[in-house]
This record gives sequence, C-alpha cells and structure tokens, in this order.
Amino acid sequence: MSDATFNPAEINLNLTEDDFADNGFKLIPVGTWVTTVIYDVQMKTVGKPGDNFGKPMYNVTFRVCNNEYGRNKQLRSMVCLWQGAHFTYANLVKALGAAKTGGQGVLSPEELMGLEVDVRIKRHREHEGNLYEEIGGFAPAGTKAGGVVSDSAAQEFGAKSGTTVNLFD
Repeated sequence: MSDATFNPAEINLNLTEDDFADNGFKLIPVGTWVTTVIYDVQMKTVGKPGDNFGKPMYNVTFRVCNNEYGRNKQLRSMVCLWQGAHFTYANLVKALGAAKTGGQGVLSPEELMGLEVDVRIKRHREHEGNLYEEIGGFAPAGTKAGGVVSDSAAQEFGAKSGTTVNLFD
C-alpha cells in the first residue's frame, strides 16, 4: 500500500504506438553472470503480516550494462536489513569491496547507487503471468561477467567513475 494520493482521472498520458512496442528485453539465462550498475535503492519495510512485518529492507534496482538483453534492462532484489536475514546484504557489500565485521550501520542508498557489481541469475520466477529473473549471487564487477563498465559508458549507465570500489580503505 502506498502513501501517495492523487486522482487518476486527472492524469492524461499522450501514448503513442511506440509506447506499446516490444521493448526488446530478453530473459537472461539461469546461471548467467552480468555486469550491472546499482541504479536505484528504495528504502522499504516488510508489508506482509507476520514476524517480519515492519522490518527494514532495500529494494535495489540493478541496470544491466550489456545491451544484449535489451537496452536499459533492469533487475531487482529485495535486500533484508535485519540480523538473521542479512545474507543478501552481506554478499552484496562483500562483492563491492565494502565488507566490514562488527556492529555498523548499513550503507545508505546514496552510497550504493552508481556502484558496479556482477550479478548471477539464480532462476526465473513468474509473477502475474510474466517471467522475471531472480538474482542469486554477487561478485566484484568484471570478475564473473567480464563486462566492467568503461569510463565512456559510465555516464550512460549511471556508474560512478572507475571500476574499483572499496568504501572502507
């Protein structure tokens, strides 16, 4: 449920045939590693009733840097931010070179956005009749996919300049 309020009847969109054209996105095969840029990070809480209701998590959007699967293809992962369910977060920051043990705050969305990381497609899942890729692993950019973003492409994909990330030197 969203806290946004607006009247849909007051929103007019000037749609064209291009808006309904095939976007050219291809399903990335299971087991494939692709180089991505962390494009967006949204702070969320678990909304499903149960033991974890209200606990913090990030909804992370990764932008695939290889146009082979479609220009601007995006992948998403829910990253839990509480003890006992922090495995995705730990694997992500390890791949980013930002692993640090002990009590600490998590990286902010601003610190994560623009960083490069290789992701592995674990499986395909179905949601409302559409297939999408589920992420099942992270590695330092270019080590598994071999597609580190060049400086010339960094701006297009929203990457921070350079390909080496170590936030805790």
